[in-house]
Amino acid sequence: MFLSTSFIIYIVLINITGFIFMGIDKQLAIKQKHRISEKTLMFIAIFGASFFMVIASRLFRHKTRKPMFSFGLPLIALIHILLIVLVLT
Repeated sequence: MFLSTSFIIYIVLINITGFIFMGIDKQLAIKQKHRISEKTLMFIAIFGASFFMVIASRLFRHKTRKPMFSFGLPLIALIHILLIVLVLT
């Protein structure tokens, strides 16, 4: 029980973090300032933030033309969803 509660809290917090990072990067792109690297964004996604990052990408219309984000990010999200189902069952 504790493991699954901690896991859920982690997933929620990392996804919120990923969403915020995508929003910040979009604002930096609009202002033409130094951006968050794609490597950093993908690192955050791999560690569990992929689901909200896919949502942020669509919502902010950010990184939608980049194959790594338009195909890779949803694929990572799908893998994460499968892993979450396995952990929680």
